Amino acid sequence: MNRRRLVVFACIVILGVLPAVGQELTVLQIEVFRDNSLMARPQLAGPSGRELRLYLNAEGSSAAPAALKGLRENITVTPTVRGDDISLALHIASGDKQFRPSLVISRDIRGSVEWTAADGQPLRLTVAWVR
Repeated sequence: MNRRRLVVFACIVILGVLPAVGQELTVLQIEVFRDNSLMARPQLAGPSGRELRLYLNAEGSSAAPAALKGLRENITVTPTVRGDDISLALHIASGDKQFRPSLVISRDIRGSVEWTAADGQPLRLTVAWVR
């Protein structure tokens, strides 16, 4: 009886671990421009279908760069890999405003989205698929 339980438990563990191990990370190179000047260049990484978060927010930080002063931008990117393309669902919270644009990019083609930030200045977010 104990052997049977052990085999069932092992099968459940293997079935639960295989999808997590086999899922490849999606790496995105993000560039954030303000007044046509590059102000941030983070990389976001995670599995396809999972939310990746980027915060551009200088509130409460006296050491924040001057370019970030006044920003209250919270950006969520959900990448979904589809063969040679990747679909990006974005949720941009800019102060009290909410935007939900989407992009389709590939390894050779970048995508970008522009909006007016909470402080009234234009922002541009460019996304490239690294791997």
